[in-house]
Parts: sequence; C-alpha cells; structure tokens
Amino acid sequence: MKKIIVVSIALLLSGCATQVDKFSYLKQWNDSWQACDRQGKTSTLTFPASPWFNALAREDKIAVLIYLNELKDYQCTEDEALRLKAVLADADITTLNDLLKGFIYFEAPDKEAIQHLDQSQVEALAKAIDGPFNPLKVAEDLGMLQP
Repeated sequence: MKKIIVVSIALLLSGCATQVDKFSYLKQWNDSWQACDRQGKTSTLTFPASPWFNALAREDKIAVLIYLNELKDYQCTEDEALRLKAVLADADITTLNDLLKGFIYFEAPDKEAIQHLDQSQVEALAKAIDGPFNPLKVAEDLGMLQP
C-alpha cells in the first residue's frame, strides 16, 4: 500500500511542470514518514500513568489510544507535510492533494471519536508521549486486548 501511494505520487509530480522541485519535497516527506513508521513499530513506550484514562470505558480507552497514535504519527512528519502541502498548493496539484488527504502522516487526526471526552486530559497524555508508538503493544500492556 505504501509503495503504491509513493509511486502514484511520484508519477503525478513528474507529470506536472512547475519551477519548484516537487519531487524533493515528496521525497523528504516520504523518508520522514517511513522513519516515523519504523520508530512506531519498534517503540517500547510505557504508556503514561493516568487515573483519568484508567477510569474510562474500554471503548473510550480504545478511541483515545487510536487518536494519540494517529496524532503522534502526524506530528512526527508535520514539518515535511506542511512544506509538501505548500508546494502542492502553489503548484495547484489538486489530484495529489486529494490522494494524500486522510493519510495519517499527512493530516492531523479527526477528534470526532473523542470529542465527548475531557480534551485537557487527552492533551496531557499527548504531551507525555514523545513520538510514534506501537498501539497494539500499548493496548496489550494496558490489558485492553482481552474481551
């Protein structure tokens, strides 16, 4: 899947003539999100202690964990994503923007699933987590995988 996205993007960029070297911005973003993906897969994060999180219903814990994972993935590549978005906006490459929209490393995560929760507590957890992490390992460590 990742290779298909990168190849599609490269083909779209190479077919669009502008003075900006769009491919270098794409490569920087691609290299960054792949490094972040590797970091998340190998992370040994110990989830921050939080009485608030521990008191949540299982479904809310899962929603918070998913949100935090997507947030940390996005934040890891945010600078490169913003630069690439600026180049794409300047070059008016809407097809590529549409292709990347919703990709977790390109857009900030949606808060819909956690909007009913205390956002200050979610933000506190987010600040306590340094970077990308493996959500399955964290869920297992927290005992969330058992029915």
